Amino acid sequence: MAKIGLTHKCMLLVCVLCCVSLCNQEKYNLGKGYYYVPENRHILSDLNCYFSTVSKPKPDIPPEIKRIVYDRDVILVMQNPGGRYNCGLYNCPSVFPGSLDSDYYWLIDKRSDQGYGPYLKDDFTKVCDSLGIRTERLFYDTGSGIVHRVKSLVMSH
Repeated sequence: MAKIGLTHKCMLLVCVLCCVSLCNQEKYNLGKGYYYVPENRHILSDLNCYFSTVSKPKPDIPPEIKRIVYDRDVILVMQNPGGRYNCGLYNCPSVFPGSLDSDYYWLIDKRSDQGYGPYLKDDFTKVCDSLGIRTERLFYDTGSGIVHRVKSLVMSH
């Protein structure tokens, strides 16, 4: 019986160490508890990072992120899984609408902690238009680097 207890304790320790290692990586603060981790090119939320038991976890976006445009209210993301996909560590959907070598687009609404995606470009544009969110900075801005903070992506009513 003591052997089983020791095995469970070792497994728990390994899990905790993996989580702490993942959560303590260099990261960019995208606001309201969302972080871009350049080492793995993904977005994690602070709540999910520490095995939160909240009833509605914040959305995460798995690797490989190619571009992020964000403001104080929303995060727009262009992502390409690069032919591989493992959603085991992320609070995200497990189905992509096309091949794993395609570009996908995601939206995180930080006001409601609601995630949208993955979408192909046309569907993403329709969702953003319906929510009053501008997408041109994600598609057409040619600034260098992956992470770009802008003044506002939400259209005034």
